[in-house]
Amino acid sequence: MKVDVGLIDLERFHVNQRSLPGVGDVLLIVPQKGSHRWEEHELHLRSLLCRPDGIVISSGFGKFFNCGENVKSDNIVSLGLAGGRSSIKEKLDGSLIIRSVIDGTVNLRTRGCENIAENMRDAVMRLIGDEHPWLLDPAVEPNEGKSLLMEYIAPENQIVVRYDRPQLIGLGWSVFDGDDLIITPLLSALGTLKPVRSVILPNDIVGLRQVVAGLEGEEGVVVWTQTATGAHLCKFKSLWYMRLHALRSQATPRYMREYCVLNGISTLDELKNALFKEGFDWELVKFAEPIFNEFKAEYDTAMSRLVSLHAAMSACKMHDMPTRKDKALKAQELAGCHGNDMFGYMMAASTGDVKLAAEIADALCVCCSVNELRAIRKRGVEKLGSGSVIDDG
Repeated sequence: MKVDVGLIDLERFHVNQRSLPGVGDVLLIVPQKGSHRWEEHELHLRSLLCRPDGIVISSGFGKFFNCGENVKSDNIVSLGLAGGRSSIKEKLDGSLIIRSVIDGTVNLRTRGCENIAENMRDAVMRLIGDEHPWLLDPAVEPNEGKSLLMEYIAPENQIVVRYDRPQLIGLGWSVFDGDDLIITPLLSALGTLKPVRSVILPNDIVGLRQVVAGLEGEEGVVVWTQTATGAHLCKFKSLWYMRLHALRSQATPRYMREYCVLNGISTLDELKNALFKEGFDWELVKFAEPIFNEFKAEYDTAMSRLVSLHAAMSACKMHDMPTRKDKALKAQELAGCHGNDMFGYMMAASTGDVKLAAEIADALCVCCSVNELRAIRKRGVEKLGSGSVIDDG
């Protein structure tokens, strides 16, 4: 398999020059952080090592989607489940380890690197040395046209799900000795490497999604569907996992409200685009949807109340009343119908304090006080997960 490096969109993908001992110069091709738009012809570019001329020498999985994220992917899964061509496997919450034999040398790496990421390198190599030393032997599974794909899970590598001991679990193969990247599952043990666990769940996409959504203490499942071009993979995540994964990035209701205020976000599409642009993943964006919808409903309600209040103020010509006392008495009267929280707005608007009236209106729309809104704006635009100390609201 050969990649035309010159055609890769460098605004969405990194093509990094690296050097491997015993191999020489290579190119590491990975998506840029926050890349969420994938064209069909780019799905194989999720994690490739290539020679400088584009010949692939190591590959992870191609890009595969969450259920509900891509219509074409969902259709393949739905037909596969109905036709008995799909298997359902546990989704492990760890780090992908890719083993390839390159020029007679074993290369072990994580998805975004040419070797194993430094923060887990010692632990992974210790586990391999203790339980799977054959993985270091280039004479075992020496085919240079494919990579062995494994998941590393461990208490010290916790993302959300906690595991009781370090393990390497076999997932499958990425095969690139032809024109296309083909993924095949690991169906049985390979030496000491056990395959990922298969599970029995509903074989229709709606039922499966409902059952997986309710799982506790698990990330979810991956549906492997056999097609003419290898296995098609699709992720189904539990709501428990998405909630905790998102909370790790501090996507709390209060913070999401602040984020929308600071960035002038008024639609769900604007929020999605902003979060993707900042590098956040599908799980966080999906988790943010109901939070935003609740926020937007409160915002729309407040706007409707303000419109109704404006009509009442105009009807009684409140702005033309001669004294502040007259305006305050009328504001008290209108507050009985429109809410006591509107009193301050009526006084500011009717006395010509346009700036304060606008601040109060904004605060009402985002369900906070004027002082809270001022504090939010003073903090300025922050990225989610960058050290905010905001508690859940």
